[in-house]
Amino acid sequence: MLYANKSKQSQDCLLLKYTNQSLPKKRSETVDGKRKVAVTTTYFVPRKTGNVKVCQKTFLNALRVSKDRVRILCQRHFLKGETSKERRGGYRVNQAFAEKRQTVKNFIDQLQPIESHYGRDKSTRLYLQCDLNIRKLWRLYNSAQGSSCSQVKYEFFRGIFTKDYNISFKTPATDACSTCIELRLSIQNSNGAEKIHNMAMLRVHRLKAKAFYDELRTEKSDTLMLAFDCQKNLVLPKVPDQSAYFSRQLYLFNFTVCAGSSKSEQNKETVTIYPWLENEYYRNANQIASAVFYQLNTTAFETNITNVQLFADGCPGQNKNMVLMGMLMYWLQMKAPKHVKIIEVVFPVVGHSFLPPDRVFGRIERSIKKRESIVNPNEYIEIFEESGTVRQFGNNNLLVYNWKSALGKILKPTAQWHFKISLCKRIKILTSSRQGTTVVKGEISYKNEVSCFRSLLKRGCKLSDLDKHLEIVPPGVPLKSAKVNDIHKLLEKHFGKDWAGDDHLALYKSLVNDNAESEAQEEVEMYEIQAEVGDIMQI
Repeated sequence: MLYANKSKQSQDCLLLKYTNQSLPKKRSETVDGKRKVAVTTTYFVPRKTGNVKVCQKTFLNALRVSKDRVRILCQRHFLKGETSKERRGGYRVNQAFAEKRQTVKNFIDQLQPIESHYGRDKSTRLYLQCDLNIRKLWRLYNSAQGSSCSQVKYEFFRGIFTKDYNISFKTPATDACSTCIELRLSIQNSNGAEKIHNMAMLRVHRLKAKAFYDELRTEKSDTLMLAFDCQKNLVLPKVPDQSAYFSRQLYLFNFTVCAGSSKSEQNKETVTIYPWLENEYYRNANQIASAVFYQLNTTAFETNITNVQLFADGCPGQNKNMVLMGMLMYWLQMKAPKHVKIIEVVFPVVGHSFLPPDRVFGRIERSIKKRESIVNPNEYIEIFEESGTVRQFGNNNLLVYNWKSALGKILKPTAQWHFKISLCKRIKILTSSRQGTTVVKGEISYKNEVSCFRSLLKRGCKLSDLDKHLEIVPPGVPLKSAKVNDIHKLLEKHFGKDWAGDDHLALYKSLVNDNAESEAQEEVEMYEIQAEVGDIMQI
C-alpha cells in the first residue's frame, strides 16, 4: 500500500493513517527548557479483522522507512497539524529566469515563418528567410531590449529557439519564379502609380499560385486525384571521372504518377514510376499519354468516384497538348467505369509548379548522390523501387501507342478549338448523354466557370474510330554517332580498353556495335551514291 503511491505526500498520509500521536505520560528530559521527546507515537498494521498494534521496530522494518522520517512527520502533524512539504529536487534557478524566457518566446512568436512549398501531412516545420540565422535573431532581440535587464546570452536564446520551436532557415532559392523576381525588382525601382500597379500585379500572381495549391491539397470524397511529372534526365554511365562532365551520355527517363492530394502519404501503393531508356522510346506526348492511359486502366475506382482530377505542369510538349486531351476523351467514353463522368486537368501558374512527384524525385536524387558510380539501368530501378512501384514499358500490357498520329485524324487542330489551350488553367472533359459524345471546355481561372462545353471532333468522326487508327510504337530509337562515340571513349577511360568483356556493360557494347554497323552501312550508301553521280557525270 505504501509503495503503490509514488509521491512522498501520499506516502506520508498513509504513515499518519496507521500511527497515533499523544503527549508522553512521563516527563522527559529537557534541553534548553524544551522536552527532548515531545510526542509519543503508537504504531499499527492493517488486518482483515482490524488494525493490530505493533512495536516501532516491526513497523519500520515492514515498511523499510527510517525512524527519523516517521518521528519528524508525527511531531509536525501533532504539534502543527500539517504534513511535511516536499523540498527535494527542482531547478530553482529556472524560476528566476522565467520572465526572461517568456520575453524571448514573445519575440520569436512575432516572427513570420512560412511553410515549405511541399505539402506534408505530419510535418509542422516552418522556415524563415535564408539570410537569417539564430545569432542574428539573438542580436536583434538584445538590440530591441535596449539596456534593460531582459537581455540574455546567446546560449540561453539558442536553447529556447531549438527546444521549444520547430523552425529552420530556408536555403537560397535556385528555381524561383521569374515573374515574382521581375515584379519585386520593378517594385523596388518604381514610384507612385507604377509601384502600386506592380504591387497589385504581384499580389494577383501570388493569389493565382495559392489557388492552385489550395486545389491540390483539397481532398474530395467523390474525386480521384492524380499528379504526374517527369524527372530530370538521369545519365548512364554515372562515373566520377572528370571527363564525364564534357561527354554526352545515355539518358534514363523517369515519369512518376502520385495518387492523392499533396497531403497524402507517399508509398508503393500511391506512387507509380515509369522508367525507360533513351534508345528505347522518345520522351514525348505519346509516351506520357500511354503511361497515364495505363495508370487509369489499372486503377480500381470505387463506386462513389465520379470525377477524376489530374495535376500536371504546363509543358506543351508533354502534358498541355492535343495528345493528352484526346487520350483522356477516348478513355472517358470508351474505357472508364460508368460512374466516372468528368475528368479535370489542372495546370499550375508558371514558376509555381511544385507537385507531389517532386518529393519523390528529391528522395531518389538523395539516394543517387550516395552512389559513386551507376553503370547498369537496374541500379536505378532498385533506387526507384524504394520510393514506389516500378512499371516498365513492354511488360504487363504496358504499351506505347502512337496517339498523335491517330488523334490527328479525328480531332480538330488546337488552333480550331473554341478555347486557347495555352491560356487555360483548367480543362474539363465531360461525357454528354444528350450529344452522345465527349465534350470539352477550357477555363483561364481556377474558380470561375465561364466557358462552355463543345466537341473537339472533326465532322463525321467518332472517338470509337480511334481503334482503327491507333498503332503500337515499337521500341528502338537510333542514337547519334557522336553520342555513342563519347560513351565509348568514357568507358575506355574509366574501365580500360577491355571494357567490352565486362557482362555489366553489355548494354553499351550493343550500342557501340549497332553504331558501327550503321556507320558502315552509311559509308556503303555514300559510296554507291558517289559512284552513281560519277557515272552520270561521265554520260
